[in-house]
Amino acid sequence: MLYSKTNCTPCREAYKPKQLIAEWLLWVVPAYSAMLIILSGHYLLSMDNEKQYALHNERVIVTLIEEILGDTLVQMSADSKNLTYVVATSIAKNSHPFPELKDYFVQLSTNNHSYDQIRFLDNKGQEQLRVNNQEGHVTSVPMSELQNKAHRYYWKHTMSLKQGEVYISPLDFNIERKEVQHPLNPTIRVGAPVFGIDGKKIGVIILNYKGNLLINKLITIAPSFSNHLYLYNPQGIAVIHPNKGKGSHFAVKDKPSLPSEVFNWIQSQKLGQYQLGNSYYTFSKVTAPNEGNWTIVSQFPTERFSLSRQAFYRNYLALYLILIIVITTACFIFSRFRLQARQLKSQQKYELQFRQTLENVQLAAVTIDNQGTVTFCNDYFLKMVGFKNSDVIGHRWVEKFIPRELKEQATRLSTKPYYNKIINHIAKASSKLRMVKSDLYLGHLPSLKTTIIKHC
Repeated sequence: MLYSKTNCTPCREAYKPKQLIAEWLLWVVPAYSAMLIILSGHYLLSMDNEKQYALHNERVIVTLIEEILGDTLVQMSADSKNLTYVVATSIAKNSHPFPELKDYFVQLSTNNHSYDQIRFLDNKGQEQLRVNNQEGHVTSVPMSELQNKAHRYYWKHTMSLKQGEVYISPLDFNIERKEVQHPLNPTIRVGAPVFGIDGKKIGVIILNYKGNLLINKLITIAPSFSNHLYLYNPQGIAVIHPNKGKGSHFAVKDKPSLPSEVFNWIQSQKLGQYQLGNSYYTFSKVTAPNEGNWTIVSQFPTERFSLSRQAFYRNYLALYLILIIVITTACFIFSRFRLQARQLKSQQKYELQFRQTLENVQLAAVTIDNQGTVTFCNDYFLKMVGFKNSDVIGHRWVEKFIPRELKEQATRLSTKPYYNKIINHIAKASSKLRMVKSDLYLGHLPSLKTTIIKHC
């Protein structure tokens, strides 16, 4: 009987590298494509969310500025109107009203630190009464130091007003004796005309509102507002506007700094958001008492969305690189497994066909695995040895069929890779010894050995 044994293992990698690469590409390309679609969707969704959040934030900031500005304008107007009434009443009752008015101005300035100057000017622009509030120190200016302000724009504007109207100037720097006051003191002038009991104009009240108070309130809401915020008074003058140059961000601009298309559109709307070119313009309007509409405009350049892109790369680049590595490795392992499984399936199919052939052949046929265990034998072999199928399948060949005196030799020979013809003894069920001759069948089953036994 032929006893053959091979050292090959099941599914040994007999495939070529090109097959593995082709199989890997078959899976990794769709995986990369799916990840690219997910990445693109994630990126676009994140950018859109960031965009909507930024524009919503602009609307919220403008709304908050509108509320603060509205409250401030109402208070300015109320203070100036109250002073015009007090001055008109005092002048009507007293031939020498200024001592009494001075005490009132001082008391008001002490209680209200919003104004660094409270003044009454006559119809010629000459200061008749002035109280200063410098860092909480309230003083009345002597008559000899009072100035003529007839050349100043805020006096001219206020003198042109009707009774009950209020003028609020742009935000600029306070000027004393024709020189800008230092340290820089951004100021908003609030003017209201004073009329006597006969209905004739007798002067004006001018309040110097501390611009830093308003600026600090706006900074609290939006620290970077000075880079993109416009505040227009009813005359279309920019009270606050961005200034890319050095120095202060606040100065008077008589002409609108916004594109004419945007400015004209804003004039026809109450509030809204408008895109032109590379900028979004968010605006709202505040109606001041007897003063018309003040307009708040926030310009948001689209280039700021690049910060969102940088944040996306910073937050998710490492994650997607790890996913690429995982997908690459997983596809390689899966492709290798697929090739092995395909090879095993082909091998099993071949074994099945081969066993079916051995079942019908009129020769004794036995299949033994690498551990020397019988995995198959045909009916011809079972009849020949007189065993049942259950007595043979799963048993070791040497233990079952090799006589005791030959077991050591058979075990030693079974470790050799290949040989052509060997004479062995098969122990039959009757315990008799029968000499048979076996031939080696190599076929295409690297993991199994098949012994075909022929009668001698």
